[in-house]
Amino acid sequence: MHKESTMLKRSTGVTLMELMITVAIIAILAAIAIPGYNQYSIRGHRTEGAMALTQIAARQEQFYLQNNTYANALGDLGFASGESEHGRYVLAITTGNTTNFVARATAQGGQTDDDDCTVLAINEDGLRYGGPGPVGGTINMATHNEECWRGR
Repeated sequence: MHKESTMLKRSTGVTLMELMITVAIIAILAAIAIPGYNQYSIRGHRTEGAMALTQIAARQEQFYLQNNTYANALGDLGFASGESEHGRYVLAITTGNTTNFVARATAQGGQTDDDDCTVLAINEDGLRYGGPGPVGGTINMATHNEECWRGR
């Protein structure tokens, strides 16, 4: 009988070693999952910039029909601020004249971690640019990453 009572005492509770192993496993899983989630989230937020540029392009066409020229300022198109809806992108019209326009969305804040798609742009022909940013400040609309506009 003495043997049974000893066994009961040994099987109760969790040892410190078991607790430490459990905490270590949870930490490893979190270290793997969190960066993946952050990248997924950043890619998903690309749609905010793409939607803002699509709205700018639509308003540019309306402006052109009324004024026979494209707007060169966001205020002319009714945009109150130079940021996208949740402030992840800075919006600008880099070119606006009688023949063409280029609108640009540049990532800001945490969205700048999206190294492959820091800048999105659209022009009057509907050509879309997505990439790490223009070299020398000029966007080559012929070179772009279509993935930047898909938001995945």
